[in-house]
Amino acid sequence: MQSVLLRAAGLAPAAIVALAITAGLFGRASADPPPLGFATIWDANGALVGAASFQRVADGLEIRARFQGLPPGQHGYHIHAVARCDPPSFATAEQPFNPTMREHGLQNPLGPQVGDLPNLIVGDDGTANMTAIARYATLFPSDTSLFDQDGSALVIHAAADDGVTNPDGNAGPRIACGVLGAGPAHDAQGHLFVNQSAET
Repeated sequence: MQSVLLRAAGLAPAAIVALAITAGLFGRASADPPPLGFATIWDANGALVGAASFQRVADGLEIRARFQGLPPGQHGYHIHAVARCDPPSFATAEQPFNPTMREHGLQNPLGPQVGDLPNLIVGDDGTANMTAIARYATLFPSDTSLFDQDGSALVIHAAADDGVTNPDGNAGPRIACGVLGAGPAHDAQGHLFVNQSAET
């Protein structure tokens, strides 16, 4: 997977998604898949560092992702409010998605925000597999839809999220970002791919 992702950095977005799929980031879905979303995640230097898929489940929106080339340790990991990932700061993604006007943090008694997720834990080799549930998010039209008028983005921060502090858990600068796209991802032959176990 590592060599495929690294070679993908200079390709067009559609080709990158196809390569990420072929690399095993997503497994084959059923014939009648639920509503889906996907994102490819880039660092500030334009390197492809991961891919994620979004799928409705009974208790919210499941996000499955794989990463490489990230600094080891814990990192704040959020859905941000705007579908723009302009490097190097990724400030155009704005703050974590918060249509319900809650306080930030999964441990905050006045939270959480819709975009709050557990910290991403990256191994010493710079890789991570992550499955998280955004309990209040949806892909369907609603106040908490990630496909609202200005879309959304998946953002990784330099430091850990403390779980309570506005606006982003004191997680520091943004080091990677990916815009959420609608629908499932397909390979060049039209095969449908979507969330399966990160070990698939």
